[in-house]
Amino acid sequence: MSKRWIRPAAVVSAFGMLMWVRAAHAADAGQAMLLARGSTLQVLVGLGLVACATLFAYLSPGVLGRRTGVVTGAHYVALGVLVVPAGGPLSVALGPVLEPMMALTVGAIALAAGLRLSPAELREIGAVDLKPGVIISVVGALVMVALPLALLHWGGPGEVWEGWWPALAALGVLALCADDDQLQRLSATLGVSTAAARRAARVSRGCALAALLGVLAFFSWRHAAIPGVVESLSPLAGLGLHLGLGALAGGLAGALLQGRPDDDRMLTIVLGVGVTLSAVAWEANLSVVAVNAVAGLIMASMSSESIRLAKVFDALSAPLYVLALFFAGTMWAGGSAAILWGAALLFVLARYAGRVLGVAAYRPRLRGLRLEPGTHRALWAPGALGAAIVIDLVHALQSEPHAAPMVSALILALFLADLLAWVLLRGWLIDISEVDAERRTHSPWGSWQEER
Repeated sequence: MSKRWIRPAAVVSAFGMLMWVRAAHAADAGQAMLLARGSTLQVLVGLGLVACATLFAYLSPGVLGRRTGVVTGAHYVALGVLVVPAGGPLSVALGPVLEPMMALTVGAIALAAGLRLSPAELREIGAVDLKPGVIISVVGALVMVALPLALLHWGGPGEVWEGWWPALAALGVLALCADDDQLQRLSATLGVSTAAARRAARVSRGCALAALLGVLAFFSWRHAAIPGVVESLSPLAGLGLHLGLGALAGGLAGALLQGRPDDDRMLTIVLGVGVTLSAVAWEANLSVVAVNAVAGLIMASMSSESIRLAKVFDALSAPLYVLALFFAGTMWAGGSAAILWGAALLFVLARYAGRVLGVAAYRPRLRGLRLEPGTHRALWAPGALGAAIVIDLVHALQSEPHAAPMVSALILALFLADLLAWVLLRGWLIDISEVDAERRTHSPWGSWQEER
């Protein structure tokens, strides 16, 4: 699209989105019945809202980035929170429409993540960069997951532990996630191309793998008891369900890919697997992220076309990123402000401590293998995978007694993580490179350490 049409298109899409919201919220009691499950108007409102919001969010970075230098997706989350307020007629009516779209979006993102963590991809990254990623993830898991849960379990009343441990565990899983998409985009914006930045992008793959393992552990541990299975073995049964379903579908798709189909047929096969897996996992209260990631990993291991397949998914990364963050925002459920901000503050502090300690714990024998100082600031952006994990976790937490504050705290944590990632990452990129004065002053926000 020509640059001259970006601003008018963004304005028109925003106006259309507001009209859809106004039409839904202006409905009286009689009209609200039309938005009930199965209504044609419900489907039209849902599709129109998603289309307008996606178009607006997809076009806005051009205007926003040129004027402010901000490269973040936090405003997509805020957009979802604003247009689908908690408890309003729109949020109730659009649930049946948005949920299938959410499941498919999450499934596609997880499939792409599984493909990127194939054995071939991991060999290309190399042990030199995987090792710090593993160490940072292990230390981060101890600080961001194990320590808060231990304090709650041993320092709080039993009823508090039973009611709130899923929320703390979910925040910890999100805290493990890191995506290199924002690092790549901001590096391009600032004109930074250094070995340290490229290595940080590779290390983030290890953090993404840790987050996927965390999601798998979370869903396996809290999976409902299965009839005929001893309660102590229920987590192992849940783990087997996730691995078995993902491996079965991934193996079938991998076999179909052996014929080396063209890009269109290959994408049809893979998305067909994703649609089926996402629907089954969503309805069975399994992790859509974990099941699809396993399927993507199996596909990539069986087919020599994994690199070409990953490139096909890269073409879908931008709209999937927008949709995932927007959908996460629409799941906002309200709750006590003190609980929400308290949980978000705990998330930010624990995540910062976990990242700093994780980078400090990596001590290679050779000086040249050490990470650039401050690399922890490059491992903050949750990206599309983080948003997909949030949607997955929110779907699992909706049955909890304190679901509303849990859900909203998770969404607020996602918003803060993506916003702070831009601040921390921009300062780090300027520190490790020779960014010229014009690019440094491109944003009014500046950098914390530009004067050093």
